[in-house]
Amino acid sequence: MPKSKKALALADLISDLSSGFVEPPLNENFPDEHLFTITSDDPWYGDMLVYLGTQKLSPHLSVSR
Repeated sequence: MPKSKKALALADLISDLSSGFVEPPLNENFPDEHLFTITSDDPWYGDMLVYLGTQKLSPHLSVSR
């Protein structure tokens, strides 16, 4: 058997083997789905866009520590 056919046969065998990795089940339960909703109608949305673009807070905002 030529080397290229042996390599293909070996690759075929390896691809059929289990990797041993078990994917955890996907959790689609969100405790509070509305927390993940962001719309441009939210009052702070524009302020966040300004901050992300300029790295400066709007004058009416402050940093609390």
